[in-house]
Amino acid sequence: MRKIFWKVFFGSLFITLLFALLLLLFFVPSLKRSAVASEARLLRSMSEALTPLVVAKFQEGDQGSLSSLLKSVAQRGRVRITLLSPQGQVLADSSSFKGPWEIHLDRQEVGEALKNREGRSLRMSTTLKEKMLYVAERIEEGGRVLAVLRLSLSLKEVERLTAELERKIFLFSLLALLFVFGASWLFARSLSKPLEDLREAAERVAQGDYSTRLHPRSRDEVSLVAESFNSMTEGINALLGEVREERDRRETILRSLPQALGVVSERGEVLLANQAMERAAGGPLVGEVLTERFRMAGMDELLTKSRK
Repeated sequence: MRKIFWKVFFGSLFITLLFALLLLLFFVPSLKRSAVASEARLLRSMSEALTPLVVAKFQEGDQGSLSSLLKSVAQRGRVRITLLSPQGQVLADSSSFKGPWEIHLDRQEVGEALKNREGRSLRMSTTLKEKMLYVAERIEEGGRVLAVLRLSLSLKEVERLTAELERKIFLFSLLALLFVFGASWLFARSLSKPLEDLREAAERVAQGDYSTRLHPRSRDEVSLVAESFNSMTEGINALLGEVREERDRRETILRSLPQALGVVSERGEVLLANQAMERAAGGPLVGEVLTERFRMAGMDELLTKSRK
C-alpha cells in the first residue's frame, strides 16, 4: 500500500510545482507583454493628440517654443518626446541631454514610421542607458513628410512590477507547496490506511481468524469494500458454525451408540471412534491405523471391501 501512498503524495506535489512553473513561464511574460502593449497604446494616444500642436509650432519655425512644448507635455506625461527630421536628425527633444545627437535614421521605430506611418520598438536607450519603449509617428503636411514624432517611456516601472509579481508568485507557490505537502500527505494516508487495514484483515482471515472485522470511518468506495469484507467473513463464520454444529451432533450420536462404531480413512486411519470402540481397543483410536490396533483375521479384507 506504500506505493499508492507515494503515488498520490508525489503526484499532488508534481501538479502543484507544474502549476507554479506554468505561472512563471507563461503568465508573467504574458502579463508583461500586456503591460507593454497598454503603454504603447498610451504613447500612441499622446502622439495623436500632440501632432496638431507640433505641426503648428513647426510651421511657425520657433525652435525654442517647440522644445518648450515637448518638455511641458513630457513632464506631465512622464515620457520623453523627440522630434526628428526625415533624415533622422534631432530637431527638438524634451530631455536635458545637450548633445551631440546621433542620427536616428537607423532606429527601428523611426524607419518603420517613415515607411508605414507608425513604428514601435523595445530596446536599450543609447542616451539614457535603460530599457525603453518607443512609439514613432510620421508627420505629414500636404503630402510632404515634415518630421517624425517619437515618444518613449522607461520600462523601469513595468520591470519592477513584473519582478514584484514574480516574487509574489514564488512566495505563493512556496506556501502552496507547503500546504499541498501536508494536505496530500493526509489525503494519501486516508486513502492508503484503509487499504492497509484491509490487507492485514485478509491475512488474519487466511490464517483462520474469521472473527476479523473492519471498521470504516468514512462513506466512500473503500468503506463499501470493507463492508463487503465484513459480510463475507460473517458468512464464512456462520457457515463454519453450522458445519461445527453438524459435526458435534453427529459425534454425539455416534458416541452414544452402545455398539462399537468408527470412521476410517482410505489409508486405514481412524478418523472417529465412539466410546464403545475405544473401550474395545483399550484406549483412544483417533489417528491410529485400525489394522494395527485390531489384529483380527479378515480385517484387511473387510477394509478393502468397504473402500469399494
